[in-house]
Amino acid sequence: MKPTITILCLLFLLSFHPNLIAQDCNCKVTQVENNTVEPCDKIIGEVVMVSSTSELRTAIIQANDAGGNRTILIADGTYQIATTSWYPYITANDMVFRSLSGNRDAVILTGTGMKDVAPITVNGFYCFGNNITIADLTIKDVGNHAIATEGDNLFVHNVKIQNTFEQMIKGTTGGDGADNAIIQCSLLEYPAGIGPQFYIGGLDIHEGDNWIVRDNIFKNITSPSVSLAQHAVHFWNFSSNNIVERNWIINCDRGIGFGLGSLSNEGGIIRNNMIYNDGSSIFHDVGISLETSPNTKVYNNTIFISYPNAIEYRFAETKNVTIKNNLTNQSIRSRDGGQGELLTNYVTAQESWFKNLTTGDLRIQSEIPSVTNQGTSLPTEVTMDIDQTARPQGGAYDIGASEYIASLTNRAKVKIMIEGYFEESSSRMNTILSDNNIMPLIQPFNVAPFNYAGVEVVSILPANVVDWMLLELRDANNIDQIIHQQAVFLRNDGALITLEGQEEIVFNGVHIGAYHIAVHHLSHLAIISSQAHLIQEIPTLYDFTNNAASAMGVGQLTNKGKQYLMISGDFDGNGVINNEDYNLWKISGAVINIYSPADADGNGIINNLDYNLWKKNKSKIGLLTP
Repeated sequence: MKPTITILCLLFLLSFHPNLIAQDCNCKVTQVENNTVEPCDKIIGEVVMVSSTSELRTAIIQANDAGGNRTILIADGTYQIATTSWYPYITANDMVFRSLSGNRDAVILTGTGMKDVAPITVNGFYCFGNNITIADLTIKDVGNHAIATEGDNLFVHNVKIQNTFEQMIKGTTGGDGADNAIIQCSLLEYPAGIGPQFYIGGLDIHEGDNWIVRDNIFKNITSPSVSLAQHAVHFWNFSSNNIVERNWIINCDRGIGFGLGSLSNEGGIIRNNMIYNDGSSIFHDVGISLETSPNTKVYNNTIFISYPNAIEYRFAETKNVTIKNNLTNQSIRSRDGGQGELLTNYVTAQESWFKNLTTGDLRIQSEIPSVTNQGTSLPTEVTMDIDQTARPQGGAYDIGASEYIASLTNRAKVKIMIEGYFEESSSRMNTILSDNNIMPLIQPFNVAPFNYAGVEVVSILPANVVDWMLLELRDANNIDQIIHQQAVFLRNDGALITLEGQEEIVFNGVHIGAYHIAVHHLSHLAIISSQAHLIQEIPTLYDFTNNAASAMGVGQLTNKGKQYLMISGDFDGNGVINNEDYNLWKISGAVINIYSPADADGNGIINNLDYNLWKKNKSKIGLLTP
């Protein structure tokens, strides 16, 4: 059956651009882990949609005959595309193969099994042509490689590769080797926990230059017998200038290798990778190996393995190597005359430091004095960590693949009273605005001078709410610098509460540390804490009600009985109680059931009681303005 050929409207509109990429096609390694990688909407040339094995084969043959410049979109299903009689051998240039749905698990390309097919060859794809994209699908159960390439500019995105009898992705020695490839956002694994033989690996690249291997997961590439498996990622046999970064390698016999014996690699960088091996396989070996690999950089990797050496640099030809900021539990060792510069590596990492050692998650779970902020700055070569978090997060680079971030859901409790609403007989504040449905359900500080753009809104007010307040954290050394703002409620007992009615105020995105606490109300002078208060995961109380000195400055609180209160009368919020506030009160008139800054006592009525509060506090000046 001839495949259905559809020319997309989008393609027509953008036909002047033969290499349209509709999005960046990037990811984070956690998205690979959770299978939430965004599909890659790359389109080249004519678009062909196929829904059967015969249609897919025909589309490939026709594309080869036409010289390429096509996108083949594959409908959900399983396609036994690789056999001992035929497999996709792509001679054309400028080709895209990807699932129509974008779901890597919904399109499965298979061979006839993970078994020896010699002397026949069975690959999922053999890419002889240049500029080949393979994305958003699964390749499994083939007798040789899932993908082999001797063409340049291979792009692999969001591909799951399982159960190959030989190396999963092969860069062959055909021609001058395959160059300029990108392998990203993909999962390469043996789900059974072990491979079929020792001649397996993740990426095995000969004569490969300028590859980028990033944000992938490699699992269980381990040999059952005879000898150890090849590396999860291996560049050798005259390769050069390759980047291997932000990959997660779990229980593979060997992690990352540049060079092998005398078959060299030149330069390149290995950075921000996590490599874990629990030692259960019989051939577990080194995490990172440089063999005849001069001018190579090994930066900010985390390695926890059972083999005695986490990183090895071997042979006299391996020179001008730099190894910095690596966190390991085993030695970093020169062998057979390898030469390198080692700086700020830490080689006695403890199991308890890591988020989940049993799954190979080597992210630091708490601040470690020996590791946190102890690394060498590498501002042009290492700008982020394995999760693409910017480095540094503290005063200096962390050692290892993950940059420790203190909890960003830190909390505090705050107690405050406001003068106009306070009832001395009960030592509480009135709730007239909420009781009479006068108080708005959306935060009211989106006006001058506050201009707060928060979207806090509720459908039902919590119990005993007095009014809205604007809460801020300000820099401990510069009170003019606002670190965080959020609108909260004031409860009648003085507690500031969340929109859900909780006393623990959560400051999302705020690092643990000491901050000044500032509070604004529509009709009262704003105040700020006299001391910087610790904002942390376990909240502590800052109480403005029990001491005049709790607020910074002189005379910033008034008192009634034993309670200290925010001062009423600043109707325009500019930090000064003067005639401008009186004018606002005057033009408001004698109205009822209104929510207004001129309602100093919070009863929904603008009258002489509000004027009296303003007159009492006239000429007072606050320390803080929005």
